[in-house]
Amino acid sequence: MSLRRLLSLILITVLASPSLATPTDTSFTYQGRLKKSGLPVNTTADLTFSLYDSLSGGSQIGLTQTASNISLTDGLLTVDLNFGASAFDGNGRWLQITARSPAGSGSFTTLTPRQPILPAPYALYALNASPIPSGLMVLSNTPAAPAGFTFTGHQLSATNPWVNKPAALASGNSLNLCTNLLGKVYHVPSSSNLFSAFDPATNAWTARAFVPAVINSGCLVGAQNKVMFVNPATGPSYVYDPGSNTWANATPMTTLRVTSAGEFLGLVFTCGGFITPNYSAVVESYDPSTNSWTPRQSLPAQRLSGSVTSVGGKLYYAGGVDNTGAITTTLFVYDPIPGTWSPRASLLSPRTAHGSGEANGKLYIFGGASAAGVTTDTTDIYDPATDTWTRLPARINTQRFGPGGTSLNGKLYIVGGNIPPSTPTTAFEELLAPPAAFYIMSKN
Repeated sequence: MSLRRLLSLILITVLASPSLATPTDTSFTYQGRLKKSGLPVNTTADLTFSLYDSLSGGSQIGLTQTASNISLTDGLLTVDLNFGASAFDGNGRWLQITARSPAGSGSFTTLTPRQPILPAPYALYALNASPIPSGLMVLSNTPAAPAGFTFTGHQLSATNPWVNKPAALASGNSLNLCTNLLGKVYHVPSSSNLFSAFDPATNAWTARAFVPAVINSGCLVGAQNKVMFVNPATGPSYVYDPGSNTWANATPMTTLRVTSAGEFLGLVFTCGGFITPNYSAVVESYDPSTNSWTPRQSLPAQRLSGSVTSVGGKLYYAGGVDNTGAITTTLFVYDPIPGTWSPRASLLSPRTAHGSGEANGKLYIFGGASAAGVTTDTTDIYDPATDTWTRLPARINTQRFGPGGTSLNGKLYIVGGNIPPSTPTTAFEELLAPPAAFYIMSKN
């Protein structure tokens, strides 16, 4: 069986030793997911693991290790690897993996790219732990070495995996609306009035009062302790009170349209959209305290199905479709003073119908479509301080377009969506936003 399209979504763990008192064990646990054509492998597999000092080329470190006849369920695998005491010296390391499936059948295929060996949060040795043996390498969130430690000059980019959470109660056929409010994630599938809340504290979804109307292309935004459902049709919009679990009518948009929306400075901003037969650049804001809409400066260009996200006191509109129907890479930022939009660094690739959120002062966009009928499982991060984009190694487990996306307490959430060509999914995933880097310290 050919595995030329076999992909590996890796959950990486590095564990220096099982006991802090005996730091001579150089084994670590590697966890990953094997996929073929985007789907998890559910059969046996043979794999080999080789350690290198470079992403490509470079020198092999230690001996190649083999894991034979592994039985995979949902593509998940766990193996223990040990490349010897000298394998990790603070410099970067990458795993080269080959695989064949079913086990014992056909030739091995090399998976690309090589996977970086990165620290998992629970494997970190705290700088203030005691005792720390002299010469032990530890990790810090800052390059400033505390007393008794020396910064080696090396750092590791951090990553965390997207983790599957309890499935949503339903999924929309084309669009899923998602927001956060008061410590919970809220979800409405398109073409449905089912409204539910996910509580991270209990790791469970709960059905809430039905939305008063079934809407195909609305927006869901939390602001001022209320959740607003923006109705693009001629009827009213609606506001939900979580305290009483009730909905009330709200004033409709001044310019009725299918649009994208987000919370900004306690207001609900609706940006761009579609008014038959044209795309729109209109922007307006809703104040829940006055139940009124205020016109704002329009987007620099007509856009549909981009994401609207507040980061660091500014509002960002990422991607979307332009008035020719092309999926774009544009990023626009709205500064409330003086109340104008301006362009920023382009996205790494075209993206629309995706999720977005804010964490650690950065903009995250994830999932969605990169071209007509082509979904993406990537997660990209925009840093306003440097006006630059980076791509996380972590991939979304269920590749889909039209998901709902939001962020809460340093975590990103993606819910629902469509698996091409038209299969709704209730998959719900969480990503703990990683720090920018870990810095390697040596105990004096």
